[in-house]
Amino acid sequence: MGELIGKAIIRSTKRALSQQSNMNPASQCDMLVRLERFKVQANDYWEHVKQVYQKDNKAQFMPQLYEFSKNPLLVSLVASLLHTVDEINWGLINENQGKKNSSPPNEDVTFTVEYRKTARLQCTAEGG
Repeated sequence: MGELIGKAIIRSTKRALSQQSNMNPASQCDMLVRLERFKVQANDYWEHVKQVYQKDNKAQFMPQLYEFSKNPLLVSLVASLLHTVDEINWGLINENQGKKNSSPPNEDVTFTVEYRKTARLQCTAEGG
């Protein structure tokens, strides 16, 4: 009986979150949504691309970013990194160990996470 009540509560909670706050699997499968709590916005990516790569076509870049940000593989990577930041904030893991464990195993890709206690996460990724 308790298991049935628990399942009903979980189902109801998920439905309420989806209806009230649009928090559901589809809306959360987005890198930009996951980064909102760190004050990272789509325009931050544009400013970085404009400055570093001397690009000037924002109208072309932004739709590509929005599409790319919904890539499930990217979302899972970002979610993993954010969980590491949370673990550091909670004092469950050492900051240096968290940074070390956030490095990808593929040497063709570099991914740097800069952790700051101000809850600002800066990530850069470059592929070769």
